Amino acid sequence: MTSLGFQSAAAEGREVDVKKLVDSFNAIEEGTPSEPYDSNGDGKADLREKQDEDGNKIMEMIDFNHDGVMDDFYYFTDGIITLRKIDSNFDQKIDVWVYIKEGKYIEKYERDMDYDGNVDQVKVFGEEG
Repeated sequence: MTSLGFQSAAAEGREVDVKKLVDSFNAIEEGTPSEPYDSNGDGKADLREKQDEDGNKIMEMIDFNHDGVMDDFYYFTDGIITLRKIDSNFDQKIDVWVYIKEGKYIEKYERDMDYDGNVDQVKVFGEEG
């Protein structure tokens, strides 16, 4: 635990290394990968996704700032988004986790605000306190 009472993202079993998340995307064997999409014509994929055999999304990656490195990672269950991982400062380390309920409600988000690998801010929605 950090002095603020939050564990490091790595200690909680969350992968923070963007390269490892891309490797996990490439390792998904089920379903079909979509054709990489290059939105700005620079020859580098800006969007990649994999779908299951029924055409439901499993995972999607986006290169938000067009630097050739994926920054946003979306995870789906039965085609419904459940988790988004974001590299908000483009240092190739995840620093925002957004947990999504029923594909549309933000249930919780966590942020590493000083980019040291520790979650510094947690906001839970829908809880009465």
